[in-house]
Amino acid sequence: MFHTLLVLCFCSCLIGVFGDEVKSLSVMEGESVTLHTDLTHIQTHDVIEWRFKNIRIARIKRSFNINPTYDETEIFRDRLKMNNQTGDLTITNITSQHSGLYQLNILGRNKDTVKRFSLTVHDEVKSVSMMEGHSVTLHTDLTHIQTDDVIEWRFKDIRIARIMRSDNINPTYDETETFRDKLKMNNQTGDLTITHITSQHSGLYQLNILRGNTERDKRFSLTVNEAADVNHTEGGTHLVYIIPLSCAVGCVMIVSGLLMFFICRKHTNTRQQQQVTDQTREDEITYADPTFYKRHAQNRRGQEDDDVVHAGVVTRR
Repeated sequence: MFHTLLVLCFCSCLIGVFGDEVKSLSVMEGESVTLHTDLTHIQTHDVIEWRFKNIRIARIKRSFNINPTYDETEIFRDRLKMNNQTGDLTITNITSQHSGLYQLNILGRNKDTVKRFSLTVHDEVKSVSMMEGHSVTLHTDLTHIQTDDVIEWRFKDIRIARIMRSDNINPTYDETETFRDKLKMNNQTGDLTITHITSQHSGLYQLNILRGNTERDKRFSLTVNEAADVNHTEGGTHLVYIIPLSCAVGCVMIVSGLLMFFICRKHTNTRQQQQVTDQTREDEITYADPTFYKRHAQNRRGQEDDDVVHAGVVTRR
């Protein structure tokens, strides 16, 4: 009975000292994040302390001062705000430098409580699009890998490639069937190249860079598009050639149609002009209206010159 009670007391002490499990938080770069104490209010004798990688960054000692004090390092300058009622810590305008382990210490009159938070700061997801069968390279944006760096690539949260410079200069691959003989990691920069990609390689890739006490995270969304060629059953004509050819034929037909239109129009105008000319000539014909004057028979032989026919001339237009 005594031993059982001793074990229970020991477990109770462990819970009081180490508190809950590490809570994981994820936030996009440039946003704000709040780490909660889960207190409704701070009591008179409480001391609330926040640490980042075992370095104190903020504190409230209620018996001494109602307002928090900040031990700001360069990376937290003008970014911290501690609630003086609950002790919650807010980090604003967050960057990848703020990724890491945060520890909350609550020192009370009767017990101490410890809470831990693992914060991961993501860059914006970069979208990459590539045609099936090609190669694609995902960049770390590093110029070189330092001695203590660890570079790790994951696909859908499964590790596929890694460089741990302190152990080996060359990368190691955890190749699944999807990536077999398709991965190549640059041992100077950590860039990852995937060759002969297929639709199976579409998805979210995550890059983790661990350098000393700083952790950096980048994400890439890769979309693999199927080849755009469509083959005919017999001719095997590629769609890439069909579309320009169709456009060219269409342009030729349009030009030919316009040319025929202007030729027909010109021919019609010529015929109309000819008809107008012919009509004008018909209108200018002179018509004679003969008028005969009969003389006496006895005078006909002697005066032949008098048998002249006189006609009145009328012109019509």
